[in-house]
Amino acid sequence: MGRNVYKHVVIVGIDGMGNFLTKTPTPNIDRIFENHAKTYNALSMSPTISAQNWCAMLMGCSPEVHGFTNSTVGRVKNTHENLPSIFKRVRDAKPDAHIAAYSHWQGLIESLVDDDMNVETGFARSDEIVCNMAVEAVSRKPDFMYILFEEVDKAGHGSEYGGEEYLETITREDGYTGRIYEAYEKAGIIDETLFLVITDHGGIRNGHGGYTDEEKYIFLGAAGKYVPKGEIEFAFTRDLSAIVLYALGIDVPEYKEGAFTSQVPHGIFPEVNNSYYKVEPKRFDRESVPTPDINGEKGLYKFIDKDRIRFAMFMDNSIEDATGNYVMEQHNLVKYYSEGIYGARGEFGRTGHVTVKDFKVGTGSFSFAFWAKVDRSLDEGVVVFANKNWFWRDRADNGIGFSFRASGTSMSLGIPGDQEEYEGGFPLDVDDNGWIHIAVAVNKETKMYELYYNFKLAYTAKIEDEFLAAGDTDLPFTVGNDGLGTFSNEKYDLIINMDDFIFFGDAVSQEDVSKLAEYYGMN
Repeated sequence: MGRNVYKHVVIVGIDGMGNFLTKTPTPNIDRIFENHAKTYNALSMSPTISAQNWCAMLMGCSPEVHGFTNSTVGRVKNTHENLPSIFKRVRDAKPDAHIAAYSHWQGLIESLVDDDMNVETGFARSDEIVCNMAVEAVSRKPDFMYILFEEVDKAGHGSEYGGEEYLETITREDGYTGRIYEAYEKAGIIDETLFLVITDHGGIRNGHGGYTDEEKYIFLGAAGKYVPKGEIEFAFTRDLSAIVLYALGIDVPEYKEGAFTSQVPHGIFPEVNNSYYKVEPKRFDRESVPTPDINGEKGLYKFIDKDRIRFAMFMDNSIEDATGNYVMEQHNLVKYYSEGIYGARGEFGRTGHVTVKDFKVGTGSFSFAFWAKVDRSLDEGVVVFANKNWFWRDRADNGIGFSFRASGTSMSLGIPGDQEEYEGGFPLDVDDNGWIHIAVAVNKETKMYELYYNFKLAYTAKIEDEFLAAGDTDLPFTVGNDGLGTFSNEKYDLIINMDDFIFFGDAVSQEDVSKLAEYYGMN
């Protein structure tokens, strides 16, 4: 079967819709995709956050590869050297193509589109106005057009995902989607158009970022002359780039981990089958062995200079600091279980937490490392440590904190009135209930944030100058909860199982992390 090529491709993006459209009237989306391909179970990339997923879609890679977050979109430009955006790829392949982008979120487009790409753009704070601009643009018969609506996500944050206001907003956005489709019909080009509707994530309560079913499952629909009726098979949000390129007759780059990993899902193009590569999860467990004496021949100090380690909690049925530098104070009850990586593991959060008496992070670089049990049931980020209030509305305040989610982590560097968060999704091969090792370096000399999963560098980000000041607060440094000691046990019901929490007084390097791997016998 030959390859079917479309003259026009349009993406209608609806931020925050997940698959909640099944719970509210969407007559236009129903009509458009009734006889074409769709799924309500495509997967958001982790973390389930807007910048990470829209950039994954428009760059064809995982969030840890493109590196954009909600904090950096609009401030950082994609260089297009190694990972060109879909706008750049279409422009390079079709120099005379008419490309357009209309969005509620101006910063997203500005990060991915350069002036010399000759992309027609328009921005408005109202989705209705964005729709009006897009409808008008259809008369110019764009080869590729991207449209992003944002008010569904705002309704979820403002009221509740799945709530009445939220569902009413989805129905309203369905009306905008219908108007755009009708514009293509009126322009006489619908038979030459691949019409795509996609969302980035859903939500739970008033937020998202984790990997619950409400957050991770999303709608993807494809309608076009050659698209068969049926179910789109397995797909991630990042696959949107490959879909667009393939539809326009442009070569899809080869799948390569750490680079372009967008693929064409089965079910959209009849001639595409048996070619989708899935990363298989690998669960990591091992039999626990006793923790080596920190001063012994196999102890931690043989691998990392003792002067660099500020405190170390080995959690061997005790909250004590193995370095002897600090006194640990238990609040409620930290539980212990025998199956740790070395010795026992500790259960923190709703059951209990620890404050490190008189510990101050200071103004310099720092790092930390720990083991944690993956828990896909988490519907919120359980706090690993913090010296600040972790409730999302209050997080823009001075201090630092780190949380562990169902499928990723989040670091907050806060200053009064503002914060920067660095979210890193787990590798796709991480399985449920297995162990994962996490190490983070906050290097204030190089102004870089570095995140390691299982002893490999997974994500880096530049720290903006103003956030280098984030550090000490009047709240205690708390392990297993926020600085108030209320987030994981009073506001939410959360636990995390950890082993070997180590805090360093400088920025660890890849060499140091490799030394930790050697210490744990992982080399």
